[in-house]
Amino acid sequence: MNENTLNKQATAVLNLPDAINDFIIFAQKVGRMMDASPYFSASSPLIAKLVADTKTLDDLEIVCVAFPLPTNTKARDAARVVVENDLRGLRLDVQKVANADPLNAETIITSAGMSVKMINNRGKQQNTATNGIETGTVNLTAEGRGPHNWRYSTDEKEWTYLPGNRTSKLTATGFTPGVLYSYQNQMALTNDQKTEWSQSVKLRIR
Repeated sequence: MNENTLNKQATAVLNLPDAINDFIIFAQKVGRMMDASPYFSASSPLIAKLVADTKTLDDLEIVCVAFPLPTNTKARDAARVVVENDLRGLRLDVQKVANADPLNAETIITSAGMSVKMINNRGKQQNTATNGIETGTVNLTAEGRGPHNWRYSTDEKEWTYLPGNRTSKLTATGFTPGVLYSYQNQMALTNDQKTEWSQSVKLRIR
């Protein structure tokens, strides 16, 4: 295995179709394939939600075709946003499984009905926590762009929540020097939906 291969990571990509009928077919395919795949048993609740939400969207699209009223279109478009958020949450689940088994990552991703993109690991943004310039200050970075929620703990049993942020970076203050903290983040999606919490990043405060 050469250096270029080692520096590549298989990344799950959704490539969501624009046309509503194509989008529904794609969401149905992801739900069907993930449910049949042996890799995603931990994602069963979200897969079931995707299947149910896609059925709702499909039903609303049928209503829109028969009765193209603004209220029906608005309800259909809102249902599509819900399904999009389901798919984005599942993409994160797929990526987590793929990252844990790099040798089979491409097979894992395609078994979910998603596309594979090979990216260079160099410079890729990761979940990190580093000490800031001032004592008790932490600089947090989340994998993935966009708004995130944050929390921290000293025992990973009881968590304290930090203010949300509209980007993937946050500087937080007020931590006790010498204490080892665990930090987690989750992506804040539209319609108040959220992804699962990330794996913990640990940092001893200086």
